[in-house]
Amino acid sequence: MQILCTTPPVPSDAPVTLLALHGEVDRDRAELLRDCLAYGVQQNTDVLVDLADVALLDCASLGALVEAGHLAERRGHRLCLTSPRPLVRRTLAATGLDTVFPVYQDCRRALAELTPRVPVAA
Repeated sequence: MQILCTTPPVPSDAPVTLLALHGEVDRDRAELLRDCLAYGVQQNTDVLVDLADVALLDCASLGALVEAGHLAERRGHRLCLTSPRPLVRRTLAATGLDTVFPVYQDCRRALAELTPRVPVAA
């Protein structure tokens, strides 16, 4: 059985929970996706969903992302997406979700932008 979701480590100063999705994320795996996203939201941080290893997102998985985004927002956090492959990027654009969620080109850039910079005292 292929793993749907992993939680790669992030730098300790990054107030982000990183969730990496894998494979085809379709209705047969939508409940697992909901559980994975719920875990991320429960960490009380912004949630960064890495889509680099995702070949397909269907309407059930898109719905799970929207639900998790609303839940994160109610907790004062964001759900962000990173590294979508071209087909996944087109799916996000066709559904308008690329304007609902911040979408980053790669994980490194997303982590840099989501990690607050502490001003250096002069």
